[in-house]
Amino acid sequence: MRSETDVNRPGPRHGWLRRLALPGWVTLLAFPLIAGGCVAAQPADRAGDRGNTAAMRRIRVLIAEADTASLAVQGPSRVVDPAGNSLFSDTAPISIQVRADSQQPAAVELNGRAVPSGCRVIPAAAGTIRVDGRLYGGTLTILNRSGRVLLVNNLDIEDYLPGVLTGEMFPTFHIEAFKAQAVAARTYALYQKFVNPRPDFDVTATTASQVYVGTGSEKAVEAVRATRGRVLTWSSPAGEKMFCTYYSSTCGGETSSVSYLLPVESIPPLAGGVRCTTCTHAKYYTWPPARISRAELTAKLRARYPLFGSLGPIERIEPIKTSPAGRTTWLQLLDASGKCVRMRAAQFRLTVGPGLMRSTWCRIQPDGDGFVFTAGRGFGHGVGMCQFGADGMARTGADYRSILTHYYPTSHITKAY
Repeated sequence: MRSETDVNRPGPRHGWLRRLALPGWVTLLAFPLIAGGCVAAQPADRAGDRGNTAAMRRIRVLIAEADTASLAVQGPSRVVDPAGNSLFSDTAPISIQVRADSQQPAAVELNGRAVPSGCRVIPAAAGTIRVDGRLYGGTLTILNRSGRVLLVNNLDIEDYLPGVLTGEMFPTFHIEAFKAQAVAARTYALYQKFVNPRPDFDVTATTASQVYVGTGSEKAVEAVRATRGRVLTWSSPAGEKMFCTYYSSTCGGETSSVSYLLPVESIPPLAGGVRCTTCTHAKYYTWPPARISRAELTAKLRARYPLFGSLGPIERIEPIKTSPAGRTTWLQLLDASGKCVRMRAAQFRLTVGPGLMRSTWCRIQPDGDGFVFTAGRGFGHGVGMCQFGADGMARTGADYRSILTHYYPTSHITKAY
């Protein structure tokens, strides 16, 4: 989870919205993605994982979801059904076209042959599964979900993490920043697996969780090996617990509280207010003005939140809450009649597009038939570790332990296995 997911968007995996209509305006209330937020939930053994370290470390990553999919194995492989019974095998490289039929929810077609949904592709050699030009370790589960193909990569978390570090970090970043990222990414993935369980996968391969690009670089592998099994914990009133280790690209000079991102009570490691003087070399430490038209903004809001269909075109945007550092945390959007919707600035930013409104640390001003974002600072939500700041700290001599305890105050680095 890293930085760019709409944590409050309604849907089967993204929580829900509660809407409260009041005279003349509407309040949009959102609830967290994770039950109990990031504060008190204790990781619990999943069924079948109790006392089994290998099972505990196993992670399921959704790497593709589409009407049809293509994959290949660059060497010998076999395909088994959900019970592990062999369906067929090949001693040579193979290409597979996958289709899911909504009329047959318990089956998928592999090169035109019907096989049970949940079948697995098991290569003879690691790192030989290819999907969309990327190589993956472990095995691949193929699912039919309402006529959609889901490809889920199953592998040890220590083999998964190099692909996250390669996707999340610039190759020029210092090795100690890579190590800090390894601990944060490991903690995040385990937290999601045990605290927010889902039937088909634990995390996605996108910024909805953490960017995962398959096999990783040598530097990423080195960082993962150097921090093997280490996670972040905090001393909660109920004992030592893992927490959801948010991180973002560039904080802009000060980190933000998780309570500005989600409607949860913050805990000391995620309370924000951490001064960061080492991310000034980031491309988006400050960013130039960006503009969106009223028509485009209104269309995006209505597409994501049908509630906006009851409003006319957005005429005004007004901040109603800001953080001590100056980040907008809540704002209201009004049409010409004065009817309005109040929403978290983080929700608004993701609706606009994080590539346009790079953070909520900016001013929003009317500009002709649109709005312009000015005085922008930082890239991402700013909660937890600042990746560019971590690189900057490492270049001043800080090791990964110092980096992590700086950005997650009062946290501890704990050996999980």
